[in-house]
Amino acid sequence: MAGAGGPNAAGEDGAESAPSPAKLSARKPGQRKRQRWFSLVSELTPLAFAVVAASVFFALFFLWSVATALDLVQPLFLPSPAKVAGRLWLFANNGQLWQDAQVSLYRIPSGSSPPRSSAFPAAC
Repeated sequence: MAGAGGPNAAGEDGAESAPSPAKLSARKPGQRKRQRWFSLVSELTPLAFAVVAASVFFALFFLWSVATALDLVQPLFLPSPAKVAGRLWLFANNGQLWQDAQVSLYRIPSGSSPPRSSAFPAAC
């Protein structure tokens, strides 16, 4: 019969002993193992990924079209896809789209520079 401090920690009936302290520290007392609501069993192939991405894009476009066609949302807040495409075409042709894009491309880096520079003060 092996004692409690002997090399065999199992009881006389062959039952397993309590988990090691390393296993106990992994989970807090009373904490259950989290269940995943969604997980991919295997990696997606590039074709499957493209199909999923395109499906989501077209589903959102379809919902947008239906919501505006049925007047579920006021056009002020969500204009129809046709109106958005028409306005995009107008702005692309008269040059305003390109001017606005240039301003945005200038402002994005310049707007993030002051916070970045203040986060790392210069060593004196």
